[in-house]
Amino acid sequence: MLSVLMSVYNESLDEIKQSLDSILTQSYRDFELIIVLDQPSYVEGLDLLNQYAENDSRISVLVNEKNIGLAMSMNYAATYAKGKYLLRMDADDICMPNRFKLEHDAICDGKYDLICGNYDFIDEDGTILPQKVKIYTDGQLDSLLPYRNIIHHPTVIMTAEIFKKVGGYRNYPCAQDYDLWLRMKCAGARMHMMPEKLIQYRVRQASTTIQKRYKQSCTGEYIRKLYRENNQMQGYSYDGYLSYLEKRNANSSVANENFIENFNRYMQSKKYLKQGKFFKGTAELVNVIFCSKYYRPHILQNIKIMIITKLKQRDG
Repeated sequence: MLSVLMSVYNESLDEIKQSLDSILTQSYRDFELIIVLDQPSYVEGLDLLNQYAENDSRISVLVNEKNIGLAMSMNYAATYAKGKYLLRMDADDICMPNRFKLEHDAICDGKYDLICGNYDFIDEDGTILPQKVKIYTDGQLDSLLPYRNIIHHPTVIMTAEIFKKVGGYRNYPCAQDYDLWLRMKCAGARMHMMPEKLIQYRVRQASTTIQKRYKQSCTGEYIRKLYRENNQMQGYSYDGYLSYLEKRNANSSVANENFIENFNRYMQSKKYLKQGKFFKGTAELVNVIFCSKYYRPHILQNIKIMIITKLKQRDG
């Protein structure tokens, strides 16, 4: 049996309905759905969840006394899970009809501890966007993960055993999944990315990731720092994390704006290079590297990733 873990916070009623309907109409039927409402004042959302639970015995609804965030809500949901496998789902995304079957069939032979996959991007109106997802081999996943989070959280299925072995999520306001994947890697987890599209992932213009992109980047740096210094990642403390954010000026709106501005310039430089405008693209890239102390480490990290990917492709 699969245990599907979902947290609801402020998603619209229509988005929640679409998400739940895509779960309940899956071709693979042997699952339980554990939903944590992380916004107890969201009365309309709770009413909707309870309506679904009344009509389908596979659904359990838990309500937090106060907002505790995605990571702690998922840990709470996992304490109720009875399944051998845990499958993640966000309340504003949409599952492809065969998602559960594809992931269950891929993980149940015991070769992998975690499987993620491909997905479509959709906007707030549900329109499919042109962005594409890069698919990585098992070797590339293993080599690149210490440099960047290349596992998309809402597509993941993992064994309950590996989740419990590493102690579940730790208390981060963002990038909590990246910390979990690296700790699983330290514990010897075998990971795989499926080329099949598993979900439609909703992109919001006002999402937390966009509003706090620099903080997200700094959190990733802190997690990688733990990995480099102690590959069992045992040096974590929430106070230590907050202290790191303070040193990096991560809560500054000016720093975030600078980071986003240079991210856009970096993407423009890549576009120029792809169009064959070598000098224009290179000039823009060099400008970003030298002018942005906030975005410079991100670019250098991307160069490392590019080199590792090329080497892995050559070796493969």
